[in-house]
Amino acid sequence: MTRRMLLGGTLVAGSAGALAVLNVWPQEVASPSGSSPATYDPSAGRETLSDGRQVVLEDPISQEQVDQMDVQPSGLRMEVPAAGIFAEMRSMHSYLGEDGVKILNPPTSEHPYWVRDWADPVDGTGMVVVATHSVRGLPEIPGSRLIDIDAGRSTLSPGDVILIGDRRFEVTVVHEELKGDLAGDQEIWADIPGKLLIVTCLQRSAGKSQKNIVIEAMESAVDGTSLGSDGGA
Repeated sequence: MTRRMLLGGTLVAGSAGALAVLNVWPQEVASPSGSSPATYDPSAGRETLSDGRQVVLEDPISQEQVDQMDVQPSGLRMEVPAAGIFAEMRSMHSYLGEDGVKILNPPTSEHPYWVRDWADPVDGTGMVVVATHSVRGLPEIPGSRLIDIDAGRSTLSPGDVILIGDRRFEVTVVHEELKGDLAGDQEIWADIPGKLLIVTCLQRSAGKSQKNIVIEAMESAVDGTSLGSDGGA
């Protein structure tokens, strides 16, 4: 079958399964320093962040879709020291779009989400997929810390360390892909044990995002020895 993925509003095709990813905005976020939890109003298509700021969704999600995602706390943290990311993670399922296509819409902009359609970050089997939002004007959120808008690239490089719970990953490659260029990319979406895939949008100083940042990493020991498999999907 064909994996269909919608990344930041661009429909692309990959391999194995039917899936789509659509970068929209949050339904609920945690409260930093005792502030009120953020909320999402499906009728208005508007997110109120935990500090009171508001974001209008370009592609609103319905309450039914929010319910399908079944957002859960994960009990995990993602740390990316090179990008200054020290964030609590949440987890979510995809929801069904038109024609039964699965859609991944990370439901908050203040947390990275591991996607339960793929492997659990704790059990160490299969590829772990994390989706996180970058937002122009919100440089402090995890996804925004992964990108350098002025330079037009990711802030990460091969060798940078990503920690999820007790697992340690090292970045192997960072892709900067036009949103139509992920079609059929067997290498990026190969489901390999020990592999971590993080996807966000590369924002621009003005106008809509045209590229995705796709960060691949492999699990490694403290000495840098790879713990993952070299096998394919």
